[in-house]
Amino acid sequence: MTNSKRNPPRRTITIRDVAKASGFSATTVSIVLNNAPLARYIPPQTKGKIQNAAKKLGYHPNIFAKSLRSKRNHTVGVMVFDITDPYCTLILRGIENSLYQASYLPILADAHNERPRF
Repeated sequence: MTNSKRNPPRRTITIRDVAKASGFSATTVSIVLNNAPLARYIPPQTKGKIQNAAKKLGYHPNIFAKSLRSKRNHTVGVMVFDITDPYCTLILRGIENSLYQASYLPILADAHNERPRF
């Protein structure tokens, strides 16, 4: 039995899923989760229900979709001299975790230990 049969890949949770779970429209959920200017008109109790539903479902915003909508690119390029270096791996993990928490998307390039490529 392969690992994929034991643990099927989890489906990405969308705003529509959060809307269904919270009982509010996808538009209201989007306004709350994106902290849009109109969110100030939504009652705190409604915001709480939406945020709780999102947390319970494990909702995370889709960075690609967000950048397409806003026409702003939240990506950071990271180039390393040699990705096979164990020290490099630790640094990359830290960079990736920090960027993820700040809703940025890292793009990695490896120079393959060749100065001209760097």
